[in-house]
Amino acid sequence: MKHRLLAIFAHADDETLLAGPVLAKYAETTDVTIVCVAPGDENRKERLMRASRILGVSRVETLDYQGSPMWVDQSLHPEDFLCLSNSPLDHLVDDLASLIKKYQPQVILTHSSYGDYGHPDHVAVHQATVSAVHSLNRLEIKVYGLAWSPRFISLYLKALSLMGRDIYHAGPDKTMNLKALVDSAPAKTCLIDVHKHLGKRREGASIYESEIAAGPWPLRLLERSPIWIQRFFLGKASFTLLNSKSSASLERDLFAGL
Repeated sequence: MKHRLLAIFAHADDETLLAGPVLAKYAETTDVTIVCVAPGDENRKERLMRASRILGVSRVETLDYQGSPMWVDQSLHPEDFLCLSNSPLDHLVDDLASLIKKYQPQVILTHSSYGDYGHPDHVAVHQATVSAVHSLNRLEIKVYGLAWSPRFISLYLKALSLMGRDIYHAGPDKTMNLKALVDSAPAKTCLIDVHKHLGKRREGASIYESEIAAGPWPLRLLERSPIWIQRFFLGKASFTLLNSKSSASLERDLFAGL
């Protein structure tokens, strides 16, 4: 029987830009389901499906939450205050718990505790995913968060500050302390070589050109780089095991021990 992996992400493009190589790698031998919590309009949903086919995943589930802006000055509409990062977390926990019961994964992959590049929706999805597994008392499921280089994240926060962003009051309502989330993030526990699957990521990323153009500057710079440079930054994917004690040495497989 195939192993089962459930990948839970906030937006259509996260599955490719943040986790494309590792999803493509596991899709070769594993039943992979993507859950997209705030997929956007019909055009973006269609592009999510196309990108997921490129990665080779088995299926995609979408919920109907509204995406949040990262900063208060991007809150152009009153409905932004009803967006994912400001929605009652219990609702999302229940929705994700239902999908976990439906697909019975052995491994769940989601965002980092600090939202990768500090997106409040990523933080909300991370928190809801961990809470959903706990609510089901399914402690045998291995839950991993994406893990990024501490040095890179530190430089990114400094760059945000230099650009005038308040990293202590992020999010559409200025309630997210991004610096504190980064400082309290656990260390990586798993490292996987995914360099052979960077081509799949690049092919999928071509579907999200408008999102990349509007994304954070490190992403824009990375997407303009040739594959050999991307291999330096993305050739090995790091993860943190969130819900059980990790071994003394780095894991090399999300399904290690299963």
